[in-house]
Amino acid sequence: MATGWLSEHPMAKIPAYFYYLVYLLWCISYYLLEYVLLIDNDIPIKDKRFKTLRIHSILDLVLLILSIIPVIVFPISGFIFVLIQIFSWIIITE
Repeated sequence: MATGWLSEHPMAKIPAYFYYLVYLLWCISYYLLEYVLLIDNDIPIKDKRFKTLRIHSILDLVLLILSIIPVIVFPISGFIFVLIQIFSWIIITE
């Protein structure tokens, strides 16, 4: 829904903010779920999967914070930051 609304109105601020909020909530819930699954399966903290999780969560958090100001000025930039984040997931995998 958020993506469809943003694609219909790429320069409008409200769809961009809504998309940004949905994506932020998705990121938080995904990282919490992944962290809980790793803990629940008795994966040691020093495992590579925790390191990868930390790298991605820090990078995603930095990108989300950096995209706050551009989204206010240029709404479609939130979508551009999401694409950068997706490419980072493709590149930084083990």
